[in-house]
Amino acid sequence: MAAPAMVRETADEHLKAHGRSSHWQLTLMRVPGFASWPSVRAVIAVTHQGKRRGKPVEETHYFISNLQTTPAQYLRLIRQRWDIENRWHW
Repeated sequence: MAAPAMVRETADEHLKAHGRSSHWQLTLMRVPGFASWPSVRAVIAVTHQGKRRGKPVEETHYFISNLQTTPAQYLRLIRQRWDIENRWHW
């Protein structure tokens, strides 16, 4: 029996603020649960492109989730989490 095909969906966000420009792209792959992690429903890659201290930067972060939501909502939730972490002062 063939494995079910993964469905890929995307969401994008462009920001311009404080003289900076950033592009965020989320790629969501909906997957059936894995044998060892049956509740996993999505594999997510978030790529950020922009400039930091005047130099180009590109970063990709990967996530797994059991949440059933849209790519745009995943991107919003992930960005909110990073915003909270960026506001912490150590």
